[in-house]
Amino acid sequence: MGSPISPLITEIFMTSFEESALSTSPYQPLCWYRKVDDTFAILDPDHDPAVLLDHLNKQHNRIQFIMETEDQHKLPFLDVSLDNSSNKITPSVYRKPTHTDQYIHYLSNHHPQIKRAIVSTLTRRAKVICDPAQLNNETDHLKATFITLNGYVPRNL
Repeated sequence: MGSPISPLITEIFMTSFEESALSTSPYQPLCWYRKVDDTFAILDPDHDPAVLLDHLNKQHNRIQFIMETEDQHKLPFLDVSLDNSSNKITPSVYRKPTHTDQYIHYLSNHHPQIKRAIVSTLTRRAKVICDPAQLNNETDHLKATFITLNGYVPRNL
């Protein structure tokens, strides 16, 4: 993967792989999204996901999919947590269980623009990802994280 052209070749291969695998699949997913090596699919409730997984894993001896299913009506995909508890998919920011909320400390010797950019980026991510009902919870979490764990002064947020 050291060549600059590797991502392009990988994308071409995976697109071809998906088209072939899905065209011969026992049934079609209602939706199918892939970002690099993560795939999100929704199936008809009558279809067994294990059948699709088995079909995909038989397509190429070097490509093996694993499946993650909902846990308590939630499913992480990239940095989004998808909640399906009310028969409506509600997105919010996902953090892995090992995430520590540690960012560049306010008193560190980094340029102030870098510190502002971290806060700005995480706030923008929350606005893009979160359902409007979840946005206040996420911005409150970010404020508490930066003030309590990372030494930021409230007026600088």
